[in-house]
Amino acid sequence: MTVAPPSGEPDFIIRENEDSPDGLALSGWVLTEWSGNPANVAAEEHDDVQWFAPSDALELDLAHDAYAAVLRRIGA
Repeated sequence: MTVAPPSGEPDFIIRENEDSPDGLALSGWVLTEWSGNPANVAAEEHDDVQWFAPSDALELDLAHDAYAAVLRRIGA
């Protein structure tokens, strides 16, 4: 079973140097319920897609340090 991606506005957005051409915008959705297994439908953008609890995700090599603060906040 493939899980549909979240719709609507993201639960968090982190912006860094947004006035710069190389600025960064990270966004994400917090899921509290799901069924099935995630599927990587954008292989050109992602190496892998998996479900993680916030505390387990802190053990990963995250794409950006800003994600750690968000994961600690939502895991509390």
